[in-house]
Amino acid sequence: MAILGCILTALLEERDIFSRDRASFDCNLTHRVEQLISLWHKPYGAITNIIKQVKALLKSLKINHQKALSSLTSITTNMTGFLLAYAYPERVAKTRQKSGNFICANGKGVSIGEQDALASESNVVIADLMQIKNVLRVRLAASIELAQIEQIFSQDIVEKELALLDEASGKIIVRKQTKLAALNLSEKVSNKALSTEVISHMWCDFVTNKGVDTLSWQAKDIALKARWQWLTGYLPEYNFPDISEQALLSNLTLWFAPFGGEIKSKAKLAKLDLSAMLLSQLDYQQQQILKQAAPTHSVGPTGRHCPITYGQEKSPKVSLPMQEVYGLQETPMVGLANGAQANKSCGIPLILELLSPAQRPIQITQDLAQFWTGSYKAVQKDMKSRYPKPTCNMHH
Repeated sequence: MAILGCILTALLEERDIFSRDRASFDCNLTHRVEQLISLWHKPYGAITNIIKQVKALLKSLKINHQKALSSLTSITTNMTGFLLAYAYPERVAKTRQKSGNFICANGKGVSIGEQDALASESNVVIADLMQIKNVLRVRLAASIELAQIEQIFSQDIVEKELALLDEASGKIIVRKQTKLAALNLSEKVSNKALSTEVISHMWCDFVTNKGVDTLSWQAKDIALKARWQWLTGYLPEYNFPDISEQALLSNLTLWFAPFGGEIKSKAKLAKLDLSAMLLSQLDYQQQQILKQAAPTHSVGPTGRHCPITYGQEKSPKVSLPMQEVYGLQETPMVGLANGAQANKSCGIPLILELLSPAQRPIQITQDLAQFWTGSYKAVQKDMKSRYPKPTCNMHH
């Protein structure tokens, strides 16, 4: 083992003993060890220097180099990766799905040329790297067995339970992972029951990856979001939390996580009351402000509730039969809360889309007072001609 350590040290200090051509498709350090041993008794060029270095290193370690050298042929070169792992623990690497792509224990991604035999190994230890553009390319490495990694790093390896969504069944499965820093060494299904925190964390990750649109937003949830976003956009003085898509993703721990622990399947995820979850961010006073300043409906003199549509524009819109505004002198306002009704100058008038009996738009106005004194007569005349009152013919 000592002589292999000395050989590796010398090989890594000198320039590569392989030609540039061979090195371009063979980064395996074990092959270089084997080459050096095969040429030990008839060295040339750089190999002569490396052998001198090995002998000097053995001497400094007070190892009888004659005795060590006699065991040369029996050196187990499959220990190359094992020794390298002691020298470069952060560069122990595991393959990713794509051939030649590896992730190191320090979390960095590296690549080995696809034509290189080492590219198909499961685990390697990297001795030398070079950066080409944005890619870390491996220059020298050796394979290592999983059992060897477990032996060397037994103190650093941790086991953790992980909740994962099985896309096929839509159910949560528990997997037990064996990890060394950023490396997932092995993974198997576990029967352990999960805590609500772990489940909630899994769903937060799921939504982070898929986006908030993956949740089942019902019409009532979309309407609530529209009212809320209108309020934050046009009346920032009410100081409502931001619920843009980006903000919702950033604040999953606030509004989503407290409800996530009870979701046991994708089917349950689709049944969440998203409105209630969003409203959990508001205190009682804020919920009252939302109801008053951005009401869901406008109530006319007849008591009829007409839904208000909130969009990008400052003035929300309400469509209602024309007879619903008879008796109203002023355009209904939104944006007022907490007794601010007295100060009408702060309110935002609704856009009224007045409908005919056939539910067709006949007039759009934001100023009822002006409508009554202005275009109302023409509209009334048009209505009478289009929708005459029915006459009764009585036959005796």
